[in-house]
Amino acid sequence: MSIKINPDVEIHEIFRHHYQSQAYIDYRNMWYEYPKEFKVPEYPLAVDVETCSGCNLNCKMCPRLYYGRDEKNELMPIEWFEKVFESNKIPACKTNWLNEPLQDKRLPSLIKFAKVHGVIDFRLNTNAVLLTEEISKALIQSGLDMIIFSVDSINPKIYEKIRVGAKFNKVINNIKRFIEIKGDRKPITRVSRVLLPEVQNENFIEYFKNIGIDEVMTTKYVPPNRIAKNRRKSCDQPFQRLIIDYKGFIH
Repeated sequence: MSIKINPDVEIHEIFRHHYQSQAYIDYRNMWYEYPKEFKVPEYPLAVDVETCSGCNLNCKMCPRLYYGRDEKNELMPIEWFEKVFESNKIPACKTNWLNEPLQDKRLPSLIKFAKVHGVIDFRLNTNAVLLTEEISKALIQSGLDMIIFSVDSINPKIYEKIRVGAKFNKVINNIKRFIEIKGDRKPITRVSRVLLPEVQNENFIEYFKNIGIDEVMTTKYVPPNRIAKNRRKSCDQPFQRLIIDYKGFIH
């Protein structure tokens, strides 16, 4: 089944999952309805907390390149992370913005803390380069709800030109092993790709269906320096989420 999120984003649901509680359904209804009503929730529906600053790749389309981030990996104080969720009123969280979350070895314990404090939808985006068997087991046991693997092409040469520093075969093997370890348990698995001009006519969805991925999300490529035209008149994000970077600044 194909779901059109907005003009630039489409999700192909390959395997339907049955992990949706009523609380999750209520939160997702607010996610879609509040922007339409220009309604601001008392607490953000989602908070993206950048618990570390570093990334192990230099992807050609990543906004990190335009923010002038260096290679140093700094950690957010754990007390800041805990402070965000101690209200027990934030339903969703991700731990990334311009970083690679798996560079923070505290991640499984942070997920557990958030889940205990009211988070019902904890998602993680990763390039999967650092996804070892040990880390896979820890993430599965942490209560993680969805893991999103960033893979833009199934052609190894094209992939490695886009995700500079990654090796295609290693990443795919890491993803396969993760799926094998988790079996029928959570988290839901999704592959997310940016549809760049050089990526065309690939049997992308079928490829990941055969691996056992639950969902594939495709996002149209928009050059960072392009002025958006013919877009929606209002942005949904102020009614849904906020971002806290590793220095504690809110975006």
